Formats: sequence, C-alpha cells, structure tokens
Amino acid sequence: MKIAYLTAYFLPFRSAGSERALSYINAISRQDKSELILFYPIFIGEDIPPIQLKKLQKSHNINLVPVNIGLKRGPDNILYRTIKETITSIKLLHASKMHTNNKLIISTPFFPLLFLAPLFYKKDKIILEIRDATWSYFNNNLFRSFITMLSHFFIKRYQSAVTVTKHQYEMLPKKIKKNSYICENGISHKRHEDIKRAITFPEKTDFARLYYCGTLGNGQNIISVVKIFNKFSNLKIRLRGEGPQKKLINDYINLNGIQNIEILNYDDFSEVLNDYNWTNFLFVSLDSRFFSAIPSKIYEYLSTGKKIICFCSENSAIRSIEDKNLYFFNTPDNLNSEEIIFLEQLLIKNDQDLLFKSADITNKNAYIREKSIKNFLDKIS
Repeated sequence: MKIAYLTAYFLPFRSAGSERALSYINAISRQDKSELILFYPIFIGEDIPPIQLKKLQKSHNINLVPVNIGLKRGPDNILYRTIKETITSIKLLHASKMHTNNKLIISTPFFPLLFLAPLFYKKDKIILEIRDATWSYFNNNLFRSFITMLSHFFIKRYQSAVTVTKHQYEMLPKKIKKNSYICENGISHKRHEDIKRAITFPEKTDFARLYYCGTLGNGQNIISVVKIFNKFSNLKIRLRGEGPQKKLINDYINLNGIQNIEILNYDDFSEVLNDYNWTNFLFVSLDSRFFSAIPSKIYEYLSTGKKIICFCSENSAIRSIEDKNLYFFNTPDNLNSEEIIFLEQLLIKNDQDLLFKSADITNKNAYIREKSIKNFLDKIS
C-alpha cells in the first residue's frame, strides 16, 4: 500500500496537526509492505533540525517532502491569513502533483485545501481528512449557511472523507458519507507510555490544584473558567499555553490582585509532566460552536488517570468519551446554580479515594493514534 499525506502542520511547529502527521509516520513505519510520502510546508524560521529529520526518515518506507513557502507562519488578520493559507495550499498541492501518483490524503483544517485539492486531482485520487468542521464555526448564520453549502459541494468531489469524531461524520453530505470513515484522534503510544511511567499522585492538601495545558483562545474561553474558579476558596490554578486570551487572563489576575493563579509558557513536555504530577484536577473547555470537535489534549489528560473537569455544550462530541474520571459541566458562560454547587463540592472533596490510579487505555484502539490510523489505512487499502 502506497499512501501520500498532505498537511499544513508539521515539525518543528508543535500542534495537534503535527502530532497527527507523526502518528501516520509511526503507524506506517511499522508496516514493511506500506509506504508513506508526506508533504509539509516550511515557513520562514521553521527548519527541522537535521538530527530530528534523520530520525523521522530512518524507516525505508517513509519519505518526507518539505515545501518551501517563503512566508512566516505568525498570527495574522483574517484577510492575510486567508491569502497565506491559499498560497501555502497551492504550493503543497503543486509539489504533490510533481512527486507522486499515489492516493492522496488531504488533511484540513487549512480551509483553502478543501476547495483547491479537487481542482488539482481527479475524484478517485483524493481523500479528505477532516480534523475540524471549520465551516460550522462562523457566528453569522447567513455566512455559515453559505460556507456550509460551498464546503459540501467540494467535499462531494472527493472519493471519500475521514473524520476524527462521529459528530463530524454525521455532518458530511449524504452522498459521500457511505464511503467515509471515522478515525478517532487520540494520543501516541509513546506519549501515553511516557505519562504512565512518570505520573504520581500528590499528597492530600488543604487546597485543590487545577491545571490546564493548551491554547488560550476564544474557542476555549479559559478567562470565563478562571472567573468561575475565582469564586471558590482553597484553590491553586496553573495554566500553560499561548493564545489571544492570555493577555485578558493576565489583566484579570493583575486587576483583581489574584495570587493563586500562575500562567506559564509552553517550553518542553518534561515541564508538562511536572505539571501533571503537581495537579489533582485537570480541566478543558470548548465553546458550543465547536461541538463537533474533541480537543486532542483530553486524551493526554486521560492517560494521567486524574480527574478531568470538562466545560462543554450538551451536544459536544467530548461527551461521547466514556471514562470514570470525566466530569461534565455546561460551557462556563452557561453554568446554572446547581452545577456551580456540584463543582465546588467536587473541588472541596479533595480526598485520596477519588484519585484513581492511572487508567490503562492501550486496549482502547480509538485512544491510541497509531492503532486507529492503522485500522483506517487497512480499510482504504
């Protein structure tokens, strides 16, 4: 089986998309009869260190094709971002046409890729990987309806699609759904084992320790979560990440003289492991607009075996995950009084009998990326 994979996210840029691409490499490198050619962008200042690049290509059946974009990745306004994503998509697709005739998996959420790939390839050559149903995220109802209609028109020009949640699968056009697949996101086997080996449980204290690691964006709305937690006493909160809400959170902390919240930059995973050992509660938050998505970080949280507080809408795909350590609440701006009382009781009841030992999720194929990707590739081969 020969597979080509095209992604706008790869090393050295760390993201959920980069981890997804790495999992394809890990899954296929273990299969002697399979080959992978991976196309990825190189933005200004983002060269992969030679030692790391050599390690990634140590398997004879893995071929990495970097595509020089000539632009910086950085944060932009929506117009410049759209232009840059379009240029990136065209360069990636052009490079793929030059290097391979294999079946090509197009990984979104780079929006222009969804529309442009069918212009470069015939239908029987391309599979669309949907990691985010971005067409459903727009606030304006009329514009969202137009983009959804346009997206569905182009999605039907792919041979099939693969989604990372059942909710996204249900959003596909009926014409393509029967030929499509669900390949759940998850955590790499190595990362899962690293966490299991390193994790410890803190001694009982007079205060609960809460931890969040990830994007501090409007979609996560961590500022509203912080405001809720600030109503309770005997808490310590640690946030690690970057995003547009980081300044808002810092301003709120400084304005209110809050001493029990610290915000840290993301440096190295060893620091995250230290955080996991420090905390006894993890939390995640996702706005109702993103109901079809599951943050990949939650699978990492599950590997710790610690309690996870989830702020999400009633129809959120996050609620499809079954685990004894998950506690679901409404989105932070829509919590009712009963939920706030229960949340406070959960945090106050900081007893060791509630701190479960690390769950072994390796037997759940959907949670280990390499296993779910192998199962998907077996279906399309």
